[in-house]
Amino acid sequence: MNSNMNQLNQRLAIVTGGNRGIGREIARQLASKGLRVLITCRDEDKGRQTVKEIQREGLSVELQVVDVNDVQSIRQMIERVKDDFGRLDVLVNNAGIILDRGVSVLDVEESVMRETFETNYFGALRMIQASVPKRVTMTI
Repeated sequence: MNSNMNQLNQRLAIVTGGNRGIGREIARQLASKGLRVLITCRDEDKGRQTVKEIQREGLSVELQVVDVNDVQSIRQMIERVKDDFGRLDVLVNNAGIILDRGVSVLDVEESVMRETFETNYFGALRMIQASVPKRVTMTI
C-alpha cells in the first residue's frame, strides 16, 4: 500500500492543550500507536517547539492553534481539519487552567472560578459540539 493511501486511512486525533504536561504525553503516545495527531494550543511558538521535539522521534504530529474559549477560533480550526483531513476520529479534551492553586475554596475569587469553568468545562463542551457531526433528526 502506498504512503498516500496509508495517510488517508490513518486515524486522526486532536489533543487540546497538547503542548505540555499530560496533553503532550497523550499526543506522543497516540502518535506512537500510529495515529496522526493534531496538537492544539493557544501559543503558536510553544506548540511549534513541542511538535518539532515529538517529530524528532519519527512520530506524526502537527500543530493547530486554537483558543478553546473562543467559539470562532474553534470553528475555524475544525473547518481546517475537515478541509485538510476530511475526518476526525479521536478528540482528547485536555486543555485546562489552574488559576487558584494554593488558594482555599473559602478565599477564591468568584471571577477566578468563572474563568476556570470557562476554559475547563465550557471549552471542552465547545470542542465536543464543534467536533461531533450533527445528527439529522426526522419527524414523522
